[in-house]
Amino acid sequence: MWKLVMFFFVAATANGNSISGDFKTCSLQCSNEGDEVSDPPASENIPRTRTLLRGKSGPSGEKGARGDGGIKGQQGVSCNRSEIDQLHNRIAQLESESSIDRMKSFSQSLTVKYCGVGLQLHDKFRKIENSQITASSYCCNSDHAPYHGRLFGETGRGLWAANVLEANQWIQVDLLDDQTIHAVVTQGRQREREQWVTSYTVSYKPQSSNQFRPIVDDSGEAKVFQGNEDKNTPVINKFPHPIRARYFRINVLTWHLYISLRFDLLTC
Repeated sequence: MWKLVMFFFVAATANGNSISGDFKTCSLQCSNEGDEVSDPPASENIPRTRTLLRGKSGPSGEKGARGDGGIKGQQGVSCNRSEIDQLHNRIAQLESESSIDRMKSFSQSLTVKYCGVGLQLHDKFRKIENSQITASSYCCNSDHAPYHGRLFGETGRGLWAANVLEANQWIQVDLLDDQTIHAVVTQGRQREREQWVTSYTVSYKPQSSNQFRPIVDDSGEAKVFQGNEDKNTPVINKFPHPIRARYFRINVLTWHLYISLRFDLLTC
């Protein structure tokens, strides 16, 4: 139930500069219960009260007009289930190949580190002396001498460089006694210029022999090993079978810009 109260100013008198009067009160009282409207007797000096009911809701308004349609999207590419499966298989294959490549790279780095014969610059356990490394020639000055041709070498100009740009320039190492060698690993020039050897043969001489012999392929010909494609990435070439000898010689066949080489032999 709710009540509305109203005040009426019903009389006023002027008295000098002031105004006085009386207020009367009227109230309207509404309820949701019943529809009776009653008036109090005139003799009772109380506010008049009326009881009203809440009206019914009006009818719904008309439905508004439909809005403009949105911009049509681009048509998608049709793709059947077979194509999706092929794509998933190819992604899995690439991920597998990438993982295999990383494993191969890691395995090769371990092989180079632990199987080197002692030519690597930072090999603390096996050390080939500078006097054990010789060559057919070297360029310019001692900065290009054979003993700078160690794998990962940074001394001198970071390479052995031949003095003559002709095939069959060579660099060799004397192991002082016969050792079993499984592979050879090469690099190009360490810095400044893009130079490396792209192909070569390997010959060897046991302590009991006076003559170098080439490592041969299945046909009995000197085996040509593929060299480097850049100056810093080590490239390992395994021999067809392990070779036991004291001297090992790399004979250069082709090169990129200049005959520049760093190398080591691998015992495993």
